[in-house]
Order: sequence, then structure tokens, then C-alpha cells
Amino acid sequence: MSLFFTTKKTDKGSGLGLSMVYGFIRQSKGRIKIESSVGVGTSVYLQLPLARALTPASVSLPNPSITFMSKQTLLLVEDNAVLRATLIEQLQLEYYCVVAVSSAEEAMVYLANSASKVMCLLSDIGLLEIDGIALAHYVREHYPHIAIVLMTGNQTNITKQAQEFMILHKPFKTAQLLEHIQRATRRHTNKDLPLK
Repeated sequence: MSLFFTTKKTDKGSGLGLSMVYGFIRQSKGRIKIESSVGVGTSVYLQLPLARALTPASVSLPNPSITFMSKQTLLLVEDNAVLRATLIEQLQLEYYCVVAVSSAEEAMVYLANSASKVMCLLSDIGLLEIDGIALAHYVREHYPHIAIVLMTGNQTNITKQAQEFMILHKPFKTAQLLEHIQRATRRHTNKDLPLK
């Protein structure tokens, strides 16, 4: 079953809203029901399992492979406000310091003043004006100490210019997101590691 569709024109968005919702629901072991009628509208029903309170015995210590980067900054570039907020929450729960912007232009302004704080760029490819691939090349040229991960939900966005970077395909799970960031960061500091 695929929930991917879009009414948006090329370069105007990926239409990944339902796909991200579906991925989140599956990851959470819940259910989704959609009812749609022409001229009436669409209703989306989400069913999530009841959360259980953590007992002291079930509380685990933070993952050392993640917390060693806790005081370093990750620059997130995502023009979808809902997805941006979700990614911020996921990354902060994993002890990342996140600076989030909605465009490549905003990212460039931030880097001009604070690039030394940034350890990794996490950017969507399908940005308006300056896309994520152009931003990645700009960062590589001007701030070579920064690792780069690009996100996309559209296979046609992946050109030869993007293949040299780590690519994360939407929708993805939190574990996949963290793995890509950590692999990109390790690879960046150890150039002989393979990209994939």
C-alpha cells in the first residue's frame, strides 16, 4: 500500500505528508484510517497504542555513541514546517543541539556567523530557490569541516551532483536518521570509509 501522491508541480514540494504520517504510524505500531468524499472533504483517523509508564528498571542510559556529539550543533534545513518540527523533536531527544531553518539562504546566513559550531548539515534536497544539492556543495567548499546528509522523497531529485553525499530517503525511521548522521560524521573525519 502506498500513500505517496502529490498535487504539487515539480519543484513545489514533494507531497510526502501522508507518507510521513503512514511511516510514523507504522513505526508506532498504530493504525491509520482515511475517509474521503468528493465535495465533502477528507478525514484522517489515527489510532496509537497507549503509552506505558516507565519503571525505574526499564530506564536506560543514553547511548554513548550519540551523546559524544551532544554539545555540537546540527544544522537542519527543511521547508516543511511540520516535518521540521518532528525532526527537531527526534534529534533533541537524542541529545543533539539543533539549529533549524527553512531555506538554504537562511542556512548560509547562519553559517556565515556560526559555522565553527556546526558538525553536520542535514538538508532536504527539494528546497525552493537554492536546492539542497547546491547548498551541500556550497558548504563543502566554504566549510569543509561540516559533514553532510541530504534527505529526499523524490528519486528524480538525485542527480550525479548529489551522489557524492550521504542520501536519506523519506519516509525514514528515527534509527535510520541517526545512523546516517553518525556514518556521515565518522566518514567525514575518516575519509577512507565508503559512502554507503
